[in-house]
Amino acid sequence: MHSRQESTGSDLSDYQCWNFKSDNTIREKYLNNINKHRLEIPSGNLQGKSGNFPKGKNVYKLFWDCLLENEAQKVVDKCDENAKAPEGKDVAMVLKKQPLTTCNTNPLFKQAVDDWWKVVNGEDNTKIPTNTAALKSFATLAYGTATRVGCAQKNCNGDLYMACMVYKGIADGEQVYQEGSGCGAAKDCETYQGSKCNNNMCIAGYIDPSATTAAPQPPETTTPTGTTTETKPAEPTTTPLFPVFLLVDIEYGEELSKKIPHCDDNSIVSDAVASHAFPTTFPRFITYFPFSSLSLKLRLFSGESKDCPADQAHMSSDTIRKLFVDLQNGRRSEIAKGTVMMGNDVKCRTAVHMWKLVS
Repeated sequence: MHSRQESTGSDLSDYQCWNFKSDNTIREKYLNNINKHRLEIPSGNLQGKSGNFPKGKNVYKLFWDCLLENEAQKVVDKCDENAKAPEGKDVAMVLKKQPLTTCNTNPLFKQAVDDWWKVVNGEDNTKIPTNTAALKSFATLAYGTATRVGCAQKNCNGDLYMACMVYKGIADGEQVYQEGSGCGAAKDCETYQGSKCNNNMCIAGYIDPSATTAAPQPPETTTPTGTTTETKPAEPTTTPLFPVFLLVDIEYGEELSKKIPHCDDNSIVSDAVASHAFPTTFPRFITYFPFSSLSLKLRLFSGESKDCPADQAHMSSDTIRKLFVDLQNGRRSEIAKGTVMMGNDVKCRTAVHMWKLVS
């Protein structure tokens, strides 16, 4: 899903959503007010019947999600205050019908959030609130584990319908948040791996390409004597690898050919490095160019190899597999963090659920 953090300055955030029935001003009215209210939980300012509720920990800041906004738009387009949230998407929804008495609707979006939230103010503040029928709107917006939200609105013959979809959705009877103190450091945010702390609230983490993730293990088999052994695939025959390499760059086509002598689009290993020992199962689509025992160049090209028969296209090694997986995860991490620059010099949207690849 595509998500965007709330604005932190006077300029509007570029949410880059494609729902033209809304705009960034409206999105910020919803998002900023929801996060303002959520901050009450870790700060100990959530008001109850006779005082403030206990502080909460692991409360995450919500980010805007364009796909959730689209789902909310589908709901309000029905002009039905009994419309339901989509099933099977692990989301919860709040919905409000407001008679229009003004041409300026912007204050109504903030007011809707306030109305959804304030149902908790008359509740017993001596214990953590749970998701009941009476507190459903509050619990949906306040759920500590939630990380994303998307809202939409529609004028239905003089009635303004407003809806917000929240991921994750809270279950019936579940506690809205965990009792504790707001975060002071990243280690205090325990719900999602790689989370950070900002202003007493947690920020959901993204994949870490350097983190170790265990790959699926081979199945175990039982010998006739009852001894359990691990079944391993046969290892290909290899010659010793060149001393330990450090991956330093990837280059394509002629750009690399100009820099490296004896390099052409159809060579599997150039003459310059043919004297070094390589696996006999070296893949046909990459070429190593070792410059020292601590550096190498990896080159991808489209030409057919003159050295590897067509029936050996499956050949590879664990070293090469790891290189490709690490490279892919590094690029995926950049997308997840929203650090990739697009053609208009604007950073791409952050991407959630960008899982780390394993081979």
